[in-house]
Amino acid sequence: AANNASAANNVSAANASGANAATSKPSETANADQARAEQAAAAVTKWFDGSSGSAVSLPGVMQLNLTAAWLEPQLTVGQSPAEGSSAGTADTQYLLVKLLLRNAAADRVLVYDSWNGSGQFPIECSAALLDDAGQSGRLVPLKEAPLPGRQKEVGLQPSESLEELLVFEVPAKAAEQYRLMLPRAAFGQSKWIGFELPRIMLRKPIPVEVADGGDAAPAADAPAAPRAMANQTEPVAATNTTAAPAGNAADKPAAPDNGAQPDDVKGLLESIKNSKTPPTP
Repeated sequence: AANNASAANNVSAANASGANAATSKPSETANADQARAEQAAAAVTKWFDGSSGSAVSLPGVMQLNLTAAWLEPQLTVGQSPAEGSSAGTADTQYLLVKLLLRNAAADRVLVYDSWNGSGQFPIECSAALLDDAGQSGRLVPLKEAPLPGRQKEVGLQPSESLEELLVFEVPAKAAEQYRLMLPRAAFGQSKWIGFELPRIMLRKPIPVEVADGGDAAPAADAPAAPRAMANQTEPVAATNTTAAPAGNAADKPAAPDNGAQPDDVKGLLESIKNSKTPPTP
C-alpha cells in the first residue's frame, strides 16, 4: 500500500485534473480522460502485440497475459439500470478486454489496485484506451457494469493468478486498432504497459463453411462421400460389386466344378451313377 501511495504522488497533472472532473459535467470528464489517455500513450516506451498471446513480464513483480478482447453492442448484467447496467446506443458499443495476472514474487504478496479504477487510487490506477483516430474510450465504472471477472483491490500470494476484465465504451464504428494503456501504479510502480489491439483479433470466430446438407466440406485429399450420406434425403445408388471373401483367398483350394446341375430326380440318380468315387487313402 505504501508503494501505491508513493506512485500516486508521482502522477501527472492530467490525473489530478481527472480527479477534479469526477464530479464535473460529462464533457469535462471526457476531456480529462482524453488528456490522460494521450499522456499515457506518449509515456509508453514499448507496445506489445495483443493478438500474439505472449506474456509481459516484470521480473520479480508480475506476469501479464492479454487473453481475449472483443466488442459487444450492449452489456447484460441481469440488473436494472438503477442498480448498475449499460446498454449501448446507436453511437456506442463496448470493448471488453480479459487479462491474466500472476504474482511473480517468490516471497511477498502483490497488491493489485485494479485497472478498473475501483481500488484505493481510482484515477491513478485506471486503464486508458485510444483508438486509431486518437479518441479515448471511456472506462465503464464497476458499479455501472458489475460483470463477473471485474476486480477491486486484491492481494495476490506468491505465484497466485487472477483474471481481470476491463470494459470500455467506444464509438459504434470499430477502429482498425485500439491502444490499451495499463498503469504500473496499480502495483506501486511508475510507467505504463501498452498493448496494441488490431481489429482482426476482436472478431468472433468465423463459422466453418459447410457442404449442402450441413456437414463440413471434406478435405481436398479425402474421398467425396455419397450425397445421401451428407443430407440423408436421397438413396445411395447400389453398386455392382461383390464383397471379398474373408481371409486370404490364395490359401484356400478352388471350389470343384460340378458342371450343370440335373433338372429332376432321374437325372440326379444318373449323375451319381456316372460319377467317379475318389480313392480311399
